[in-house]
Amino acid sequence: MLTAEIHRSHAAEECIVVRRQWSDWRKATFRLSDLHGFHRSRISGGVNAISPKPFLHAYAKCTDVVAGDLVHSCRHGPTPHEIKVCIVQKDNTKAMYAAALAKAGRVRFKVANDN
Repeated sequence: MLTAEIHRSHAAEECIVVRRQWSDWRKATFRLSDLHGFHRSRISGGVNAISPKPFLHAYAKCTDVVAGDLVHSCRHGPTPHEIKVCIVQKDNTKAMYAAALAKAGRVRFKVANDN
């Protein structure tokens, strides 16, 4: 499990709460600017769990966690690792979720074996 204390100054930066899977209780905060590849998918990062509906996902470096914890071991090689994270609407303010949606644009959700 990847755990981080607040380790960088982010007072002026927008932060977003993410999970590895839509139903995971563990959450972490990233700077919105550290996430990329926004898309909708039913397949989570890590264990490739299937969600009941498409959720907004993005990619980030495991070392960019600002606070919180995520399921990620860092055991499979030198860091940083590119990890897929799930952005759940109820974890974020309306404005922050809207900003993430805007980054996703009008992309359709990915299906089948996407990561």
